[in-house]
Amino acid sequence: MKKGEWKERLKPYDNALRFVVVLLLGNALWKLMFRGDESGYMVTCCGWDVTRFFTEMSCHVAAVSAHILGWFIDGVRLLYGRLITFQNGNGISIVWGCTAVKQAALFVLIMLFARGPWKHKLWFVPLSLCLIYLFNLFRIVMIALLVMNHPDWFDLLHSYIFKYLFYAFLFLIWVIWAECFAEKKNCLVKSYK
Repeated sequence: MKKGEWKERLKPYDNALRFVVVLLLGNALWKLMFRGDESGYMVTCCGWDVTRFFTEMSCHVAAVSAHILGWFIDGVRLLYGRLITFQNGNGISIVWGCTAVKQAALFVLIMLFARGPWKHKLWFVPLSLCLIYLFNLFRIVMIALLVMNHPDWFDLLHSYIFKYLFYAFLFLIWVIWAECFAEKKNCLVKSYK
């Protein structure tokens, strides 16, 4: 392969590769910056105690999710601010509410490195953050409905299915932004200088 030829071969996939690289780096950066115990009662960011913020976030997410679940099933209760229980005794705990914040942070980071005009990001980013917030609620409600009678499914749903479904959702937002607001069409398969 001649010098520089590999760049030409990768050029059609420039934006897709950029998306993957920024996503991986964003995940790594999050893990380096944030530390939390499994019980969720202590969260630090670069040594600073941010437990209160994540506790408030988890209580908010749990309250909204419990309210939505109450529309579909009876006997839903919210205990200790962030523990959702069901009539059969099973339940899920919103540990420290980092998922929605992490998803939003990843999206903002990805959009910062996206190609295209900045003027449209000013309103598209807040709109997308709202969509991510709604997606996070959808994720919790669906997991709760599915694990209500099958608690052993929780790890599979939380750590795999909905985790990668979010990445697909994030990539869909990226595609919509790129196709609608890029200076040239088909920005996912072209490289801009």
